[in-house]
Amino acid sequence: MDAITAYQARNRVAPWIGIGAKGQWDDYHEALHAGGLDFTVYPRDVYWNKPDGFTLDEMAASSDPNAFTGYPSYMENVDLVANVRGDTNNLLGVVTPRYRIVQNERAFKIMEQVIAAGGIITNAGMTEQGLCFMVARMSKLGIDGDMYEMNVMATNSFNGAFPLALIITPVRIICQNMYRGLMGQADNVVRMRHETNVCDRLDMQYDIMGRLNSYGVDFNAKVLRLADATMVAGDYQRLLEMLFPYPKPGGAREQTSIARIESMREEFTRDYYNVADNMHYVGTAFGFVNAYMDWLSHAGNTKRTAGSWQDKRLSKLVSGDLIKHNVISECMKLA
Repeated sequence: MDAITAYQARNRVAPWIGIGAKGQWDDYHEALHAGGLDFTVYPRDVYWNKPDGFTLDEMAASSDPNAFTGYPSYMENVDLVANVRGDTNNLLGVVTPRYRIVQNERAFKIMEQVIAAGGIITNAGMTEQGLCFMVARMSKLGIDGDMYEMNVMATNSFNGAFPLALIITPVRIICQNMYRGLMGQADNVVRMRHETNVCDRLDMQYDIMGRLNSYGVDFNAKVLRLADATMVAGDYQRLLEMLFPYPKPGGAREQTSIARIESMREEFTRDYYNVADNMHYVGTAFGFVNAYMDWLSHAGNTKRTAGSWQDKRLSKLVSGDLIKHNVISECMKLA
């Protein structure tokens, strides 16, 4: 099997595929139910069983797990809040008292505006890491001979790991690359924190179509700039080392880590040079970005397509990646 055939057999789908439910809904309540998101979350106080007469420092200093057995103890409140799912009693997260729960029913109401702007909800679910999400398919956009599908993803969580957000996510239809980070946070993300004024901010009206159209114009311009930017000698290796840096010497698993990094570099390089839908862009900054988005979003020979992998990958794509941001910034400098 040649390299191109082998790498076209990858799991080349958008990273939310396979998580939760897939369908076509023009009512977000139906998507909530289908995706298992129609539950209520309740805050609960957190307590711990504290032996009477001992400080935390004394307890931490003891190496004997039974040192405090038999002493009278009492329940002491901890300045934390447990967010518990009402239908299953599952713990979804432990947060500070400043955190404000926004129920999914409230958080995803913004999808009414997305639907009114011409969208249709296609995916809804919750990852193992606690990311609740809905994705709506919007318009298509032609860029440099390729067709992109503009999607809007709404997110919520109850553990403090993910924001309330509305994210524009262009997906390249041919190979399903998700360009989550190409534009920068300010251009494609409406982001809110789960704090005291979050419900007031949810009531703000967002011009979905205006934001989408503006983003599409800027996205198109940046893709064309990257496609016209030639990478000179040394650029590829420098960017490759940014993506996959070797571990610092002296670690217990140094050799294992080096072997893993070399394997990832080799796989990425094969993608960059051999995958059919990137060969037109080899030698350009867009070719590097395109290959990286492909490698990041899709399961290859060293990654598996099990649900846990998909969940972690989608969660990471939503929460952001500093290395990805830096590499894309370096590629934009070439343009």
